[in-house]
Amino acid sequence: MINNAIELGELPKSYNIMNRVEMPDESVLTVETKEIQIMPPEHQQLVKEIAMEYSPNKNERFMYRYGPAIVFLLNTGLRGGEMIGLGRSSIVTYMGRKGVKITRTLSRVVNRDDKDAAKTKLVLTAPKYPNSLRTVPLNREAEFALSCMLDLYGKNHFNNDLILTTQNGHPPMLQNLGNTLKKICKRAEIPEYNLHSLRHAFATNLIRNTKNMGEVKEAAEILGDNYEVLLRTYFHTDSEKKVNLVDALVL
Repeated sequence: MINNAIELGELPKSYNIMNRVEMPDESVLTVETKEIQIMPPEHQQLVKEIAMEYSPNKNERFMYRYGPAIVFLLNTGLRGGEMIGLGRSSIVTYMGRKGVKITRTLSRVVNRDDKDAAKTKLVLTAPKYPNSLRTVPLNREAEFALSCMLDLYGKNHFNNDLILTTQNGHPPMLQNLGNTLKKICKRAEIPEYNLHSLRHAFATNLIRNTKNMGEVKEAAEILGDNYEVLLRTYFHTDSEKKVNLVDALVL
């Protein structure tokens, strides 16, 4: 109807109905978000220990094929797609130590090629957000996990540079890493955590060690997050500290 009115000259060609729509303020919108799983330090330690257990099978080095990747995620805060998209060329020297330069992410998307029978395909692309382009310095645990991965995984048939592979030489899916974490949690007899909880745990640990807002901004850069998003998502107050503060008022 609007197009007809424009063609008949009843409305100007530059007319846009959206210019007359008043959008509601974000503060009044109800946004459903998934509950963030908080992994306490004692559970993080259990996950690390079990993830790096050696296998009794002489053909396998570790009990869990993606165990080193789980430990790496706990110590770097990488997103899942960044982890499976991590390549040997991503390893750099950063301030006298090893680091990983995040420049791409691996995703599985719907295959729109009519000539290809496969419903989905893998694509290696630049991260969605500019802040995600970053270099993450590695601590000793992350360095050790990385060295284990470089020794453990063979040639990746999708892309020679990629580090993580399945036993058949293909990139693993996020579900593979998530299932590994579930098995580790079950073995540790702790709640079942999802893959994103590893990033959340790393971010929380980072922020607990910050001393000023400048360091909080640096933490945001390591995580590849916007500063405001970091504060809103990961900056938790300690319930025990709240109780102690209230108790301190009693004379």
